[in-house]
Amino acid sequence: MYPEKIQKTLQRASSLIQAGKPGLALHDLEKSVRKFPGGFEAWFLLGHAKGLLGDHASAETCFKKAAVFQPKNPDVWFNLGLGYSARGMHLDALTCFEKSIAYSTQVRIEAY
Repeated sequence: MYPEKIQKTLQRASSLIQAGKPGLALHDLEKSVRKFPGGFEAWFLLGHAKGLLGDHASAETCFKKAAVFQPKNPDVWFNLGLGYSARGMHLDALTCFEKSIAYSTQVRIEAY
Protein backbone atom coordinates (compact mmCIF):
# COMPACT_ATOMS: atom_id res chain seq x y z
CA MET A 1 0.00 0.00 0.00
CA TYR A 2 1.26 3.45 -0.90
CA PRO A 3 1.55 6.32 1.55
CA GLU A 4 -1.31 8.82 1.19
CA LYS A 5 0.85 11.45 -0.53
CA ILE A 6 1.93 9.00 -3.23
CA GLN A 7 -1.66 7.76 -3.67
CA LYS A 8 -2.76 11.33 -4.41
CA THR A 9 0.14 11.78 -6.81
CA LEU A 10 -0.80 8.59 -8.65
CA GLN A 11 -4.45 9.65 -8.87
CA ARG A 12 -3.39 13.00 -10.36
CA ALA A 13 -1.05 11.26 -12.82
CA SER A 14 -3.77 8.82 -13.84
CA SER A 15 -6.16 11.72 -14.48
CA LEU A 16 -3.55 13.47 -16.62
CA ILE A 17 -2.98 10.32 -18.65
CA GLN A 18 -6.72 9.82 -19.15
CA ALA A 19 -7.00 13.48 -20.21
CA GLY A 20 -4.44 12.86 -22.96
CA LYS A 21 -1.58 14.65 -21.18
CA PRO A 22 0.87 11.87 -20.31
CA GLY A 23 3.86 14.19 -20.54
CA LEU A 24 2.56 16.20 -17.60
CA ALA A 25 2.42 13.05 -15.48
CA LEU A 26 6.01 11.91 -16.08
CA HIS A 27 7.75 13.96 -13.37
CA ASP A 28 5.36 12.85 -10.63
CA LEU A 29 5.50 9.23 -11.73
CA GLU A 30 9.28 9.12 -11.94
CA LYS A 31 9.46 10.64 -8.47
CA SER A 32 6.94 8.07 -7.20
CA VAL A 33 8.93 5.08 -8.43
CA ARG A 34 12.12 6.51 -6.90
CA LYS A 35 10.45 7.01 -3.53
CA PHE A 36 8.47 3.76 -3.60
CA PRO A 37 10.09 1.34 -6.07
CA GLY A 38 8.13 -1.62 -4.73
CA GLY A 39 4.73 -0.57 -6.02
CA PHE A 40 2.81 -1.86 -9.01
CA GLU A 41 0.66 1.15 -9.86
CA ALA A 42 3.47 3.69 -10.17
CA TRP A 43 5.45 1.45 -12.53
CA PHE A 44 2.34 0.62 -14.54
CA LEU A 45 1.28 4.26 -14.94
CA LEU A 46 4.83 5.33 -15.80
CA GLY A 47 4.98 2.64 -18.47
CA HIS A 48 1.60 3.71 -19.81
CA ALA A 49 2.65 7.37 -19.99
CA LYS A 50 5.95 6.54 -21.69
CA GLY A 51 4.21 4.26 -24.17
CA LEU A 52 1.72 6.97 -25.08
CA LEU A 53 4.64 9.32 -25.66
CA GLY A 54 6.26 6.79 -28.00
CA ASP A 55 9.12 5.82 -25.69
CA HIS A 56 8.38 2.11 -26.00
CA ALA A 57 11.78 0.89 -24.79
CA SER A 58 11.40 2.77 -21.50
CA ALA A 59 7.77 1.67 -21.25
CA GLU A 60 8.93 -1.93 -21.61
CA THR A 61 11.24 -1.53 -18.62
CA CYS A 62 8.41 -0.09 -16.53
CA PHE A 63 5.91 -2.79 -17.49
CA LYS A 64 8.44 -5.51 -16.72
CA LYS A 65 8.93 -4.01 -13.26
CA ALA A 66 5.15 -3.81 -12.78
CA ALA A 67 4.87 -7.48 -13.82
CA VAL A 68 7.19 -8.44 -10.97
CA PHE A 69 4.54 -7.22 -8.52
CA GLN A 70 1.48 -8.48 -10.42
CA PRO A 71 2.66 -11.19 -12.82
CA LYS A 72 -0.87 -12.20 -13.79
CA ASN A 73 -2.19 -8.71 -14.51
CA PRO A 74 -3.60 -8.82 -18.06
CA ASP A 75 -3.19 -5.07 -18.59
CA VAL A 76 0.55 -5.25 -17.98
CA TRP A 77 0.97 -7.95 -20.60
CA PHE A 78 -1.33 -6.19 -23.08
CA ASN A 79 0.57 -2.92 -22.81
CA LEU A 80 3.91 -4.70 -22.99
CA GLY A 81 2.63 -6.38 -26.15
CA LEU A 82 1.69 -3.02 -27.64
CA GLY A 83 5.19 -1.73 -27.01
CA TYR A 84 6.81 -4.76 -28.60
CA SER A 85 4.47 -4.48 -31.57
CA ALA A 86 5.30 -0.79 -32.04
CA ARG A 87 9.00 -1.72 -32.08
CA GLY A 88 8.46 -4.49 -34.67
CA MET A 89 9.08 -7.26 -32.13
CA HIS A 90 6.02 -9.23 -33.20
CA LEU A 91 6.85 -12.63 -31.71
CA ASP A 92 7.45 -11.03 -28.30
CA ALA A 93 4.22 -9.06 -28.73
CA LEU A 94 2.31 -12.24 -29.55
CA THR A 95 3.58 -13.92 -26.38
CA CYS A 96 2.47 -10.94 -24.30
CA PHE A 97 -0.97 -10.78 -25.92
CA GLU A 98 -1.42 -14.50 -25.27
CA LYS A 99 -0.58 -13.95 -21.59
CA SER A 100 -2.99 -11.03 -21.45
CA ILE A 101 -5.77 -13.23 -22.82
CA ALA A 102 -4.90 -16.11 -20.50
CA TYR A 103 -4.87 -13.94 -17.36
CA SER A 104 -7.98 -11.94 -18.19
CA THR A 105 -11.35 -12.74 -16.70
CA GLN A 106 -13.05 -11.07 -19.67
CA VAL A 107 -12.77 -11.48 -23.42
CA ARG A 108 -9.99 -9.18 -24.59
CA ILE A 109 -10.90 -8.55 -28.23
CA GLU A 110 -8.09 -5.98 -28.60
CA ALA A 111 -5.50 -8.60 -27.57
CA TYR A 112 -6.65 -10.93 -30.34
